[in-house]
Amino acid sequence: MVLKERCIHCLRKFDKLTRDHILPKSYYTNLTPSQTELWTAPSCENCNSHLGRIEQNCLTPLILSMNSKADADSPTSAIRQRVLRSFNANAASNEHDRKVRAGRVRKFLKSILRSDGRTEGVFPGFGYHPEWKPEEQYLIPIPADGLNKIGQKIIKGIEYKLEKRYIDQSFELKVFFCHENKIGDVLNLIRQNGQHHVVAPGFEFYRMAPFDKKYCLYEIRIWDKLVIYGSLMKKSWWQQIFSLNFIRFKLFA
Repeated sequence: MVLKERCIHCLRKFDKLTRDHILPKSYYTNLTPSQTELWTAPSCENCNSHLGRIEQNCLTPLILSMNSKADADSPTSAIRQRVLRSFNANAASNEHDRKVRAGRVRKFLKSILRSDGRTEGVFPGFGYHPEWKPEEQYLIPIPADGLNKIGQKIIKGIEYKLEKRYIDQSFELKVFFCHENKIGDVLNLIRQNGQHHVVAPGFEFYRMAPFDKKYCLYEIRIWDKLVIYGSLMKKSWWQQIFSLNFIRFKLFA
């Protein structure tokens, strides 16, 4: 008898599951050696496919927001080339593929905005490039909801990999994107008291958890450019009851 395994995302049990890369596979740099263990966790096909699309939608603006001159020798240069190839209609395998690539370019160009020198809303670590004046640059929107889901997915994967636990309704999981100079005390707390894990070149994280593991704090660094902070807290018994009643109300009201 084969025991069914649960998807770490939807938490349903399946006879057969895919292996979801905790860090999106396309986010690994070209410096990752072939012997590096790529962390994975069980995921159903629907969740894996859905999150894969979100990851790709976020990867394009993130990579193309980087300074191509300053980052020419960066480990992410190979990722940039892959993204640019996905735009290249001349590299299409057939006419349908060519149209898809052309549509991808049109959609991206339509999304970018001319900068007016604004500073509010600029994503941490992805600000203006010093080689040009702010008003000479363009703004590339990054889907906030998508980045939040990627952060939650990575934390769920980390907890499964390290503790073999699933993050269900009894936990409150939050993701944050902050400028480091504004959270110095919290950052020092995580780094001084947390465990440091280097999974592969370009992917490392700190995880701070007390012995009872009722809460955790995270600092997740990707390419040393994209930094995700997170908190995981076990809900009190009354919060769990309220949450369950709220779900029932949403389902049956």
